[in-house]
Amino acid sequence: MLHEDDRRRYLTQRALVDQVIGGGSLREGCDLDHAVATFFATVNSHSYQLLAGQLGWSPVDWQRWLTDVLGRELLGPG
Repeated sequence: MLHEDDRRRYLTQRALVDQVIGGGSLREGCDLDHAVATFFATVNSHSYQLLAGQLGWSPVDWQRWLTDVLGRELLGPG
């Protein structure tokens, strides 16, 4: 069960996933719940702080990684 603040963030990110995929489709084997969970797990300040703050990635490196991960996980290769 998510804490109330996390639940609000999750619902906001679900709306963002809906906008990202628009009229398109998710990759085979990825349903909306999995897509939102993936988005929720990667698009957050904790992820950014770990990679950019503690491991020294630049903001551009983090953005590139995030775009690549979300593209592969939500939409598939190519």
